[in-house]
Amino acid sequence: MGCHSDMGGQLAKNRHQNLSCEVCHGPMAVHSGDPKKENASVPKDDLFCLHCHEKSAARPAFMPQIVLADHGGEKCRDCHAPHAPKS
Repeated sequence: MGCHSDMGGQLAKNRHQNLSCEVCHGPMAVHSGDPKKENASVPKDDLFCLHCHEKSAARPAFMPQIVLADHGGEKCRDCHAPHAPKS
């Protein structure tokens, strides 16, 4: 978070605070070793969010879950900021 304190500040206040950056952005060793090298991946679509948030009986009850078909067909990022999802 030394280089991305703005994102760290947002993450510190929400439920994604215990996830490492690599959970969503992939391996970062190359980038953290040389910040000029961009190897961070940015999820290209909102289906990425469903890897953790699609309704499933196997998921713990504390994890917010949705049934995509019942969620209005909106894109996740139309209403939620990934670094501050309650926003």
